Amino acid sequence: MATRYVNRIDIPCAKNETINLAEYLLIEPNIPGIIKSMSHFRTQFIGLIPEIEGKVIVNAATVQSPLIDHVAVLLDIDLSKYQNIPQKDKEVWDLVSDFKQQKNELFEAFITDKSRELFDRA
Repeated sequence: MATRYVNRIDIPCAKNETINLAEYLLIEPNIPGIIKSMSHFRTQFIGLIPEIEGKVIVNAATVQSPLIDHVAVLLDIDLSKYQNIPQKDKEVWDLVSDFKQQKNELFEAFITDKSRELFDRA
């Protein structure tokens, strides 16, 4: 059983301006000082989620924003469980609810208050 949630965060950014990704997302690349600016970023990691006896695959990357004068960051959260899958309808829906709760907790754990401010404007 698996669910995937792909979120795009559009960050205002004037042309030729750079953003500090750490101000919006708690997943950031650490690059050596010899690299003065970064044009794109992509990372992935896999972790265990004991609450659902499953795992999470998290992808974070910069992508082109459809909005003018914005930079977009993708936060892709993929939750899965391969063992002890419920067989009864109610138990399946309970697990779906657990997945959604875990996704919400993960999403909130990865973003900053500055990202939350962007959502409040929408």
